[in-house]
Amino acid sequence: MSDKRIFVMKYILFLPVLLLAMSFVRAEVPADTVIWNGTIYTANPQQESVEAIAIRGDRIVYSGNAEGARALISDTTRVIDIAGKMAMPGLHDVHIHPVLALEKHTCDLPEQNTFRLPELVAALQSCLDGLGQSAPAPGGWITAWDFNGYGADSEEFLGGYASVRDGLNQVSDRHIIFLTGSDGHVYAANDYALAHGATLHGRHIPVNGKTLQGELAAYRDYFQLDESGEPTGIIKDAGSYDLFDYDRESVASLVARAGDINRYFLQAGVTSAQEAWAKPRDVAVLRGLAEQGALQVRMALALAISRDRHMDDQGRLLLSALLAEVEQVRRELQPLPMLRVEGVKIMLDGVIEFPTQTAALYDHYLKVTWDERGHTKYQLRRQDCAADRSPCDGPQFNYGILEVTEADLKDAVVALDKADFTVHFHALGDRAVSESLDAIAAARAANPGSLLPHNIAHFQQVRPQDFGRFGTLGAFITPTMSWLAPWHEYDKTVIPYVSEMRNVNALEELYRQDTSYIEKLYPIKSIMDAGALVSAGSDAPVDGPLPRPFTDIMYGLIRGEWVQPPGSTDPAERYWASFNRSERLKIEDLLDAYTINGARALRQEQLTGSLEVGKKADLVIINHDIIAAAHTLGVQGPTRDYSEAARTICDYWWAEHCLTRVEATYIDGKVVYSADDAKPRQTIN
Repeated sequence: MSDKRIFVMKYILFLPVLLLAMSFVRAEVPADTVIWNGTIYTANPQQESVEAIAIRGDRIVYSGNAEGARALISDTTRVIDIAGKMAMPGLHDVHIHPVLALEKHTCDLPEQNTFRLPELVAALQSCLDGLGQSAPAPGGWITAWDFNGYGADSEEFLGGYASVRDGLNQVSDRHIIFLTGSDGHVYAANDYALAHGATLHGRHIPVNGKTLQGELAAYRDYFQLDESGEPTGIIKDAGSYDLFDYDRESVASLVARAGDINRYFLQAGVTSAQEAWAKPRDVAVLRGLAEQGALQVRMALALAISRDRHMDDQGRLLLSALLAEVEQVRRELQPLPMLRVEGVKIMLDGVIEFPTQTAALYDHYLKVTWDERGHTKYQLRRQDCAADRSPCDGPQFNYGILEVTEADLKDAVVALDKADFTVHFHALGDRAVSESLDAIAAARAANPGSLLPHNIAHFQQVRPQDFGRFGTLGAFITPTMSWLAPWHEYDKTVIPYVSEMRNVNALEELYRQDTSYIEKLYPIKSIMDAGALVSAGSDAPVDGPLPRPFTDIMYGLIRGEWVQPPGSTDPAERYWASFNRSERLKIEDLLDAYTINGARALRQEQLTGSLEVGKKADLVIINHDIIAAAHTLGVQGPTRDYSEAARTICDYWWAEHCLTRVEATYIDGKVVYSADDAKPRQTIN
């Protein structure tokens, strides 16, 4: 018998033994879990959906068709039939403030209320009356969230009061009354608060016309002043968070309740997040939770720059102090697997809406009033500036506030980049956005080879000449896409101060697509097409009490809303208002913003962000296929059918009414949230 024939016969005889051995190997490594029979969006580079995934331990071991997954099923495998529903990677909220959501206030105001000052005074008084014996003692703090300061110095808002502080004085002149605005950038205080509530470098300093010319001169622009130079009670941005630190719950008490943070995220399908303005107290609370092994969500921190610790009396950045603190916190948190320092948050400017108007713009804010019918009267127009801009430098011209100088900003970003820290910019006005890009460019030039994902959040106004720079510099953007919903009450405090119009109640004029404001508004698609990566952030609880990814996704798709004209109740008169409709995104790009791009922004794309073999099994199952729902929208224009179809993804603004529901959230291959066992969606305070 030839050697070849002997080899073949031995192979045939050995083949059953080999197959039996292979079956034993397969049997020893079955999948722990297989999920199939629905749409499973992977967020891989092909934006692919598959039939099934398999999980072993804390990792994805298979992603593909059902036949391949079936080979990994044994008697011990848990098979999850999602029955036509949808699974996707765990969501990443790159801009959120979870500890702020824990805070308790003396009084609760209705979310997004439209109170005028008399109604606000009545609501606060009713709250205090209802507290009875538990009301704060004289000298204590009375706090409330969701103060609506839009138009806060108009006669309509004031309702007969001389100023906001005069109204709040009627509630109490023996307590520090301090209200936080619904946008987190405008605040209100009474006389007692201004006289007793402010501290700087540990020293109490009353806030009045004299101190705002002296010890507090650096903060003068953050206080609205009357004709005599005295504060009206309206406080802006740093005037609040630098000077007023109201008597809040202890860190230990917050840590005791901080397990609610897990439910806060997981019921929304969020498995990774970034505290986008982490102050020392935020760090302490999250650290306490992580040290107990109780933090389930992967949490990154962008540490807040504080004027108290990181700036001198002239507002210049103390870079060495900042770097030393960031390095120290990074070292201290290194042993904690679910909590890490990613970088630094730079609050570069404020917001556009009146009366705050601290967003840094290239063109000055317009001055305008309007009558009860909405007809405008402009006191300061664009044409009031000459071509050489020299007459535009007077005190009547407001361009917003840059909280960090151009030189300090570049030095800080270069140094942080070199030390391997990302920078998360709050840059809302077009000038602030440009300055942020300039600072990133300086870092790229100074540190060749560094491609850290520096990230610009909010970017409400962007000059077209800056679109391409995002891609060239490898910058990220993080919009809060629910802000793409028109809201007439808010929009008339923004748009008429940037673009001239005749009537703020004429929706077809307010929402014209060719105004300078609309053309530069959240140009997400243009920036993405230029090569930038888009992540997503809810900005909760500033924007709303809960993270609401599916609301964000819906508005990213339609960038509009049906708006009821003022004074009308007839549904037939509803008007389709759109925010820069050419910047709509497709559903897969929106999902990537919340998944793989969010992971890239947090520098964990090798770990999470997509359902690919080898990555952590962080995923979410939702109650229906939102990709199919979105594709039914097509590209048609603003029709009722188009708008109503979006309800299959989310029922407009309010997260608690969203039709897309999270049924299960997995982290490390384990179910950490199940709708079957959960309480109704709720805030954590």
